[in-house]
Amino acid sequence: LIDRYFEGVDCNYVVVDNYQATYTSTNFLLNKGNKNIGFITLSPSHISSLHERKAGYLGAMNERKLKVRPEYILELDFSDVKKRNYQSVKNYFINNKELTAVFITNNNLTVAVLKTLKELNINVPKDIALMTFDDIDIFRITTPSISVVAQPVDEIGKHAVSILLKSLEEVKPQFVNKILQTKLIIRES
Repeated sequence: LIDRYFEGVDCNYVVVDNYQATYTSTNFLLNKGNKNIGFITLSPSHISSLHERKAGYLGAMNERKLKVRPEYILELDFSDVKKRNYQSVKNYFINNKELTAVFITNNNLTVAVLKTLKELNINVPKDIALMTFDDIDIFRITTPSISVVAQPVDEIGKHAVSILLKSLEEVKPQFVNKILQTKLIIRES
């Protein structure tokens, strides 16, 4: 598996340390003076990567003894990323005007958030700071450029192929679980 695993299932997988990545990113936002930090993710939250990202956010907030208001966490249906989720994102920002920063767990969600913020005339980074998981080209060239948690995509692929090839050669393969580190890239947002 790549990018996730299933609790209690023995298998090969290559993932990043989603908890630590989100914990570190949330602490970065906190250290910049943000206290009202939102979190936008996809559900189902039993997907290991999404579950660990949420846990990292909550861990950083709880460590600072900051109350996480339930309305600051928006979980959107994984299977309906378009119209219904767009309205949910719009309502989220309309109803949470006190947010000073938002962590978003997915690049597609971030694009939707950027579109929504533009329509609502909410300025990034003047009115709200953004941090997202995944570094795609558009986040480098938008104005402002978007701060990201970058996954080592090439390294993930190399490890996955290596593990697969090795398991094909072994009579009784051993399961390999590889956890890689991410890189926090601070940009203008």
